[in-house]
Amino acid sequence: MSFKPFYFITIFLSVILSLQATSYEDAYEMEKDDPLFSIPLYEELLRTSQKSDIRKTAASRLFFLYEKYRKYIPAILIMSRSGKITDKKGHYPIIVSELASGLNVSPSALVSVIGGCSKPIPDPEPYFYDPPIKTETGSVVEETESSPVSPIPEMPLLFKILSKKENILLYKACYAVKIKSGDYDGWEKIHSFGEMRNILTSEISLALRISFTLHSGRGSAYKRIYSGGKLKSLSEDGKSDLLYLYGKFLRNLGKQDSAARYFWMSSFYGNKERGTIETAKTLLVSGRKQEACSYLTKSFSPGDESEELLYRLCFKNFEDKHPGEKFLKAVKILNTDTSDPVYEYLLGKSSSNKSDESEPEESSDSSSRYAKLLDERLFSGDKNPTPFWDYRKKEGVLAVSSPPAFLCKQGRSVLFKKSLIQPQNCVPYTGISSEQILGSALFASDQDEWTFLFSSSAYNAIPIKITFNQDGIEESLQVSSLIFRKSLNRFFTEGFSSDGKYKFYSIDLKTVQTNVADGN
Repeated sequence: MSFKPFYFITIFLSVILSLQATSYEDAYEMEKDDPLFSIPLYEELLRTSQKSDIRKTAASRLFFLYEKYRKYIPAILIMSRSGKITDKKGHYPIIVSELASGLNVSPSALVSVIGGCSKPIPDPEPYFYDPPIKTETGSVVEETESSPVSPIPEMPLLFKILSKKENILLYKACYAVKIKSGDYDGWEKIHSFGEMRNILTSEISLALRISFTLHSGRGSAYKRIYSGGKLKSLSEDGKSDLLYLYGKFLRNLGKQDSAARYFWMSSFYGNKERGTIETAKTLLVSGRKQEACSYLTKSFSPGDESEELLYRLCFKNFEDKHPGEKFLKAVKILNTDTSDPVYEYLLGKSSSNKSDESEPEESSDSSSRYAKLLDERLFSGDKNPTPFWDYRKKEGVLAVSSPPAFLCKQGRSVLFKKSLIQPQNCVPYTGISSEQILGSALFASDQDEWTFLFSSSAYNAIPIKITFNQDGIEESLQVSSLIFRKSLNRFFTEGFSSDGKYKFYSIDLKTVQTNVADGN
């Protein structure tokens, strides 16, 4: 096992590196060895160096590297700050034109929004609605001596651009700028403007709101995820986004197994590549490298530094070539800016449980008026009693194809690719009620999450099917295992639906009828 020495070496180097400042020589040498990972070192120099000539040189190298690796928004920000956007003929650089084309917006609108979002945002409220148009017939309320109307200031250029439907994708660019800079108040103003002007679609707006909550720590992420999951208006892509964000929330808490399941389920609703990559990352940091890499192919094209490292770990034997001090310093900076399980894996950090999700309660945080406005608009639609992944209030039938001989727990070496049943992990079957399962000797330790199934006397898994019927709509699931989370005192079922989608639902065994087939 090569992981243990690798783990202790990285821990030692991480401590040493935390005491050393980044030098220009470090960044330049890293650029020669591994240009992509010199970027965080140059960025650190730009933030911390007291010498203007070093900051200027670092900015120059960064712009070159941003262009090389197509880091569009940082490159445009550097150009905006320098005041040099177009050439003498008024033409935009290729990197600007490429991103503008991809977003289907004009280069000038793109540059104006990224530049504008890097600055403080004015109060958007005066521009939530178009001013009334005066007519000669007086059909619209006009200004009179008895009821003067305060003149509305001219709309800033940033708001003018973002008030056009065709520029909807520029909100995501602005979001990236604001989250990177930590200007959370500024983003809530921009988001409120887009919401009140009805520019953003409900699902884009919902995903941005929850993603913002995860990054900023403002408000209850769990409450917003739970409430968003109840909305009846969610499309398949909207459900994929909610499951992906729920996975990120759980991973932040150290709930790696559950996070991986929600990431994996998200890939069956939409954005398959995103869900697959995040599943692999989560399996990696939970100590299942072989299973993690089995979800990727050599044709996998990394999109950022964390994905590049994931590729190297899976296909380039990266751990056999231990990374040097400068490389680990770059990874440490990256993880500080945007934490990621791949960075944590390389830095030797453990994935301990940090907290736990709970049932949604009234949030006691002091929200801004824009935060309250967003929450009122986004989470007040027509709702189901529970989120679409929560089946505890649905009645169902659990059909067991033959009488079980044993209740068995699965080992933790793999998550989705089930291993053979080990007899020492089994106890005699007594029933399928929650009391009978939890009262067995299998649940004697302090482990939080358990995966179990039912087996025959020959220790073969017995096929199980669960069917839910609500409002005349029948939904069935071929169950691969049942899961119990001690911290939530809750059962879950995982398996595949009739259309081949992976599902992971919370259930209540008290509302599920059990039918065990006759063994004769």
